[in-house]
Amino acid sequence: MFITFTREYKYLIDNIKNGFLFQNHKIEYKPSTEHTLSKLIPLWDEYKIKSPNKDFLVNLYKKHEGINSNFYNELSNKLSNSKAFGVNFLRDLVSYNCDFIGMKCFTEIRNNQKIHPQHTGFFGEYGILMKHEWMIKNGGSPVVYVDPSLQFSNLIGSTLSILQTLDDCTQHLAGFKSTYVHKEIFNVLAFVEVAAHSFEYEWRIVHPFDINKLNTEKEEKERRLPFTIKDVHSIFVPNIQEREKLEKDLTYQLKDIPNNEKPKILLTNNIILSDKDIENIDKILERNE
Repeated sequence: MFITFTREYKYLIDNIKNGFLFQNHKIEYKPSTEHTLSKLIPLWDEYKIKSPNKDFLVNLYKKHEGINSNFYNELSNKLSNSKAFGVNFLRDLVSYNCDFIGMKCFTEIRNNQKIHPQHTGFFGEYGILMKHEWMIKNGGSPVVYVDPSLQFSNLIGSTLSILQTLDDCTQHLAGFKSTYVHKEIFNVLAFVEVAAHSFEYEWRIVHPFDINKLNTEKEEKERRLPFTIKDVHSIFVPNIQEREKLEKDLTYQLKDIPNNEKPKILLTNNIILSDKDIENIDKILERNE
């Protein structure tokens, strides 16, 4: 199952009645310059993909017989003396490394596990625990965590830059600009997190459109991720008073649902690690170091 938290009771009610609100999430990827250049320069040379910047780098690569300290010294001087070269240099390498994608994020709860109080301290204490079937039906997928120091990270970066180069070449030959490759790349990167916390067990449902361009009343509905009360396993609130209030506020939504199918309304402490739990975990971690 999958839980998401919010900070206030009114937002909890809004989510239950209207669906979750997609939020823009910054997707940023910064590949290794050396690894990326080592893949791109031979590609530019082999396929005669030309521009003043690319020609300079290809010639520099041949002059110094690869990427080495002499290559970087001359490249550094060029970057220092030409602002235009610097701008285009970055574009050639990493123009696909940043975009904003609409998504809704959840934390997977496995085998009745509990979560750290820092989680609710950051996201809020009002939680909705969704059923597994709902997540899969809505295209949810787990986040892939990437350590930037590993080779896999470099491979992703160079692949993105190669795709960009090939896309630029195709657009030049076809005579029009396409965003197809850019969109497809970020459909993948939306599920990648660099140097993040893999213990969060994060899952995401990604919005298929640019939510910043959804302005009309009809389009406003597209900002929402709908669900029914039957898709909810449990709802969490921080105190007994708000649990009683929520039971009253949900009377209409729950009136036709059998008791064994109604979501549980629980106190948030039920899903949070206690101080004793955290102390025991810390002792285990110390023994393993």
